[in-house]
Amino acid sequence: MIQTGVQSCTIRVPASEVFKTVYDYAMRLKWDTMLSSAAIISGQFSAGTGVVTRCLGKGWMKLFPIEAVYLTYKPDRVAAVKMVNRSLLFGSFSASIRHETQNVGSTVCYKYAFRLRWYARFLTPIAHSVLSREVAQRLNGLKNYCEKTPATF
Repeated sequence: MIQTGVQSCTIRVPASEVFKTVYDYAMRLKWDTMLSSAAIISGQFSAGTGVVTRCLGKGWMKLFPIEAVYLTYKPDRVAAVKMVNRSLLFGSFSASIRHETQNVGSTVCYKYAFRLRWYARFLTPIAHSVLSREVAQRLNGLKNYCEKTPATF
């Protein structure tokens, strides 16, 4: 069964700057609390539709790297990815991040969906809880980084 989650936060920085920060793989590890490694592996130099990335989590999550392709990439608005590799834990994984301009700054909404492999489905409640917590921390890291770092774009 597919599990879903949604986390959002308001950041006192324009959506265009937040979007550039999220998809700049050279600075990704400065704010992304979920990852120990993030790279574009399909030969391009920046994120975009069709681009493939490889991300490694931290700690024990390093055992489950995710390679994902960008299905949608609309600068300053939304990007969505889908897992394309075979993971020992995940049968499927997808996520989108929507950026919306507000009166003061922007709102970032992170939606994800996953299904664990058949032999790991008993871990679904734990995986859902861990992902929810990790995504909330990730968005908090993004918020803190964007609000404390002068725009360089």
